[in-house]
Parts: sequence; C-alpha cells; structure tokens
Amino acid sequence: MKSSSTPSYSIDATFPKVTLAMLRDYLTGLTVLSEPEKEKWHLRGFFTLPSSGEPDYSVSPSQILFISLSREAQEYMDRYEHSPFIVVHDGEEAPEWLADLAYADRALVLKKDRAYSYILFLVQEFFLNIMFWARRMDSIAHHSGSFQDLVDASDEVLENFIAISDSTNVLMAHSTDHEAPEKLGQMLVSRGFYTSQMISALEIDEVSKNHMPKFVASPDGSGGEIHVYFFPIRHRGTHFGYCMMACDRLPMTDGLRDYVHLFLDWVAQLCERVWRTEMETKNPVNMFLINILSGKDISPKYIADHVELLGLPENPQYKLILIKTPPHEQGDGLIPILEAAKDLNGGRSIAFRYGGDLLVLFHANSAEDGSFSTNDVIKDVHERICAPFSAYAATSQTFESIEDLDLAYKQTLIACDFKDAIDREHSIAPDANPKTVYAFEDAIIYYLIDEKSENRFREFTFSNSFLDKIIARDKANGTNDFALLFVYLSCDCNISLTAKRLFMHRNTVIYHIDKIKEAFRLDFADKGTRDRCLVDYKIKFLSGSNLAD
Repeated sequence: MKSSSTPSYSIDATFPKVTLAMLRDYLTGLTVLSEPEKEKWHLRGFFTLPSSGEPDYSVSPSQILFISLSREAQEYMDRYEHSPFIVVHDGEEAPEWLADLAYADRALVLKKDRAYSYILFLVQEFFLNIMFWARRMDSIAHHSGSFQDLVDASDEVLENFIAISDSTNVLMAHSTDHEAPEKLGQMLVSRGFYTSQMISALEIDEVSKNHMPKFVASPDGSGGEIHVYFFPIRHRGTHFGYCMMACDRLPMTDGLRDYVHLFLDWVAQLCERVWRTEMETKNPVNMFLINILSGKDISPKYIADHVELLGLPENPQYKLILIKTPPHEQGDGLIPILEAAKDLNGGRSIAFRYGGDLLVLFHANSAEDGSFSTNDVIKDVHERICAPFSAYAATSQTFESIEDLDLAYKQTLIACDFKDAIDREHSIAPDANPKTVYAFEDAIIYYLIDEKSENRFREFTFSNSFLDKIIARDKANGTNDFALLFVYLSCDCNISLTAKRLFMHRNTVIYHIDKIKEAFRLDFADKGTRDRCLVDYKIKFLSGSNLAD
C-alpha cells in the first residue's frame, strides 16, 4: 500500500547536525542487522518512503535521512544516491544486495521485530527532541540566557553531572538536578574553582593545548570509581574554558560524545556573546546609554558631557526602537542588522545592545516638527530592518529628555507584550498587510486596561504625545487646532461635516488641517494614522485633559 507520509515538521540549515551514533543510542531497543563501517552521517531531518510527495528541503541531500522497508529500499537508494537510509528488514540477516559498499555505507539496517509504525515513531521522536532542545539552547545562547540556563536545559538530554568553568578555572555553572557523584566534582562545587593542585594533578591544561577531551577515574565515596571527562570549550580558535562530565548515569558512548559537542558549541557561542557584549559596553557611548537604562545614579555633568560627545542636538527629541530578531540571527548574525540600523533615521541613530535586545536611539532637533512621524518611522524600520532580516520591531513615543530612556525602553517592551492583541485588531481591517513595526501608541489602551503603571511612567506616557506640540503651538499662535483636529478625526476626516459642527467656513477648516498635516507630516488618508491620532486623544482623556478647552 502506498503511503502518503511526509515529514511532520520543517527542517532547514538551522537544525543542528546530528550523527548516526546519536540516533543509534536512541534506538538501543531495536536489533541492528548492519551499519556503516565509517559513520559520516550529519543529519538535519528525515523523510519516510514511499511517499506521494518529494522532500523539499534547503539542505544537502546527504543531510536528509530516508526510511524505507527493505523490499523497496534498493530502488529508493538508487533514486536518492547521495542520502543515508534506515532500512527496516523482515528477516534475520541484512538483504544480500546490501553487501555492495555503495549501499552498505549509506544504510542502517534494522530488524523488523517491532511494528514499522513504532520504528517510525522512534525516529520522529528523536528528531523532535533534538529540535525542541536546539530551539531552547539557541534562544539561551544567542539572546539573554546564562550558562546555568544552558546546563538546566540540557539535564534531560545529557543526564550526567556536568560543570562548566571559564579560562581562569572558575566554576560558572553545574548540574542542579543531582549532586556531584564523585570527589572531583564535589571539590569543584564546594570551592567554586579548580585549585592549582587539582590543575596540576589532572593536567587539565593539556586539554586546551591538544583540543582533545581528557579521561580520569574519580573516587565515588563508596570504594568505586566514576569515569570523568574534561572537554575544551573553544570557538573560532579561542579557548574559553572547560566542561567536566561525570558519567554516573550514562556511559560515554560515541553518541553521548556527539551530544556533548553540540552542547559545548552552544556554550562557546554564549561565551562569545558575553565577551562581545562586554566589549560593546566598554564603548563610552554604549556605556552611557546602558547606565541610563540600568537606572544608575548619574550626575547632570556626566549626562551633559556625553550628550556633547555624542553630538546630540541642543534641543533634542528622541524615539527608541526595539528590534526583535529570529534566534539564528543573534550573535554574529546580528552584525549586519547593527550595520543596517546605523542608516535608520537618515543616519541620526545610535544602535546598541542591552539585555539581549537590539536597541536603536533616533535623535533629531526639536525644531524639526514631524521628523518622527509614525508613518515615516514605520516605513523606515520595516524597509531597512524588518523585511530584509525577518524581524519585527517596537517603537516608543517621541520624548525630549535622554534621562527618560529607561521609560521609552519600557514602552517598547509593552508594545512587544501586546503584539498579538495588536495583530488581532489589525487583521480585522480589509486588505491589511501583516504588521512588522508596533508603536507604543498601538498598545497603550491594552496596557492601561491590563496594568497599573507607576506614577513616573504614567506621567511620562501622558506627557509625550504629539498633541502636546499642537497645544504649545495653539498657545503661541492663539489658535485652537487641538480641538479642530479632534472634531475632524471624529467626523472621519470629513471637511464639510467638521465645518458644520464647528460653525466654521469650509476653506478655513481646509487651511488649518493642511497646516497641521504639513507641520507634523500626517497623512489622514491613511487609516492607521487616523487611528493613532485618536489613540493620542484617548490618552489625553485618560490623563485628565479637557478637550472642550
């Protein structure tokens, strides 16, 4: 009977390369009739045959594992001549045709002593477990996790006790689901570092020099010994430290060794991220902004000196952008995004990392009314960052004091938190394109309903609307554009109806609305602009402003 089986999930080059040895460890309950003499498999996914479809993956054919019953396997191995196979055979010995090395080196032959569907389930479970583990580890290593998070996320995969130390031999993280089972691990945990005597006796230094794991036997406290392995942590030729594994639960097989190497690769990536972040924070510009975000007590002179150093305008206005990227774009993948971010806002932007997030500070002269038009900002960020890098972003309100940077950051986080709610509301609009940039103004109503904000943040939010600039212009010019705009928006931008409601001449309304559009670069033909302006009026209502005034 012809199967229509296809893979149950998408596999691409971001999936970690797994080995035959790792898969063999997972299939220990099955009988192996034949396997390659030299294991060179590096797999990113599997495909079950026969199938009504063809595999559609963006990886090399040698990285796709095919699964087939033996009666059809030779035909399929000829068709997919560069791919490895699991051949399920109903017999006591491997099929005779597998004696040919062209087939034998590409086939793991399993005896069909269990239902075929059960074998398929085990293979699928293996790949799914790797996928879930990899997603968690990628997120930790590339975003905002710690070494302890990596260890905790790997407890169920590696099972044995592990400890990570840095290049100065200081303990950074260790297994917490069970205690160190032998003397070496116990000494390391109790002291928090490898002593000079331990380093000398274990000859740990040769691990980093030879780039090879080292094995020792350590007493377990009951007269027995436990095998302990030391692995170097290296990345791009740099030595970052050591990983110790005490094999108290699982023996050190080739498969477990491959698991450890995957684990160490994530540890090394986190080491590089931590190192890179430390280097970035030492940059005077980044350190200044990070100090403000961290809420440190800094003097007015410190602020004034760095504002001058950055060349910020004398009467500035700011807007903060938070960029969220896929996990695989973190680490080195963030470098081209950082470079692209420097061109945002016509080059008047400062891109830096904070707490695992990529932030971009826009700045302009306050005299340039409308330079942070929501439409212009969204278009700029979408075209330069979100579209080319498959990212999404959040924007704060416009603000005027650099000391309020922490509040603007909170606004971007809130916009991200209510992303799903904003998407649901946005999807109702006809012909709505998927959003990639989320303004705090889009989220403010949800937030005010959902949360009780502290006074400083609420005051900051209510005092940074573009409507404040309209109010200031009204006071300076003796106009009442604030009320005019509200009525205009409430009348769905109908000039005649607005004139009738306000007992004004139609041409006078047109004149003032055109002046508002020009001053603040507002396009009322765009529904999103109208909605955001009305949200600003709602904020004014909530803050106690009297629109009748």
